[in-house]
Amino acid sequence: AWVSLDNKSGATYKNARLKLIAGKVHRVEETRGDYLMKSLEVAGAPQFEERGFSEYHLYELKRQITIKNNETKQISLLKAFDVNTQKELLVYGTESYFIEPRGEQAVKQPVSVYIKFKNSKDNNLGIPLPAGVMRVYKEENGSLQFIGEDRIQHTPKDEEVRFKVGEAFDMVAERVQTDYREITSKLRESEWEITIKNHKEKDVTVGIIEPLSGNWQIIKSTHPYQKIDAFTVRFEVNIPRNQEIKVIYRVRVGL
Repeated sequence: AWVSLDNKSGATYKNARLKLIAGKVHRVEETRGDYLMKSLEVAGAPQFEERGFSEYHLYELKRQITIKNNETKQISLLKAFDVNTQKELLVYGTESYFIEPRGEQAVKQPVSVYIKFKNSKDNNLGIPLPAGVMRVYKEENGSLQFIGEDRIQHTPKDEEVRFKVGEAFDMVAERVQTDYREITSKLRESEWEITIKNHKEKDVTVGIIEPLSGNWQIIKSTHPYQKIDAFTVRFEVNIPRNQEIKVIYRVRVGL
């Protein structure tokens, strides 16, 4: 991970002591500062020391630095090897789907690709991670290829980091509302068919995340689901290579 330091102040700073604070510092007039974080390993040891500071975390450069006006420098913030990561393929619904008729025309949806990892000592990390842009590279024929990026929030140790890197090219998701009824003025019932097509040459697992509002009840479903919180359920489906599956469920929502 790197810190990107861009001096647009109009002045040159010679032999300066650089300290970075990670956390939400309240200011009367907010200014924006970004940390650029790359999942790219290069030569050179991390040059910052981290320690707790009030309710924040302070990263102090071990040496003095000179930076001229309109100059940009990148300084190594931290380095970690053999970090265990997991990839997730996810399809997201929206709350508005369930409270109004949508017609019987199938709507295509992206299958999003997410990367997640545990910020723990057991996973060769376990340090406070400042907010910034996480960039992901994959080795291909001896060189690193950029495959995606996303912004992460300030993450304490032992918490999970999760970010989106793109959309799966060989996966197709389609959603259609096959039935809709207004039971009463404040009660809606609808049935949904979600088709996931796997055009890859390998089996995949896809999570379908459905945000529900009000007092909801899934009346029937072709697949089991997990209740993530009071207003979200998740279907987990395994799709063999070059095949498709259909998840069909009926839900009743009280407004």
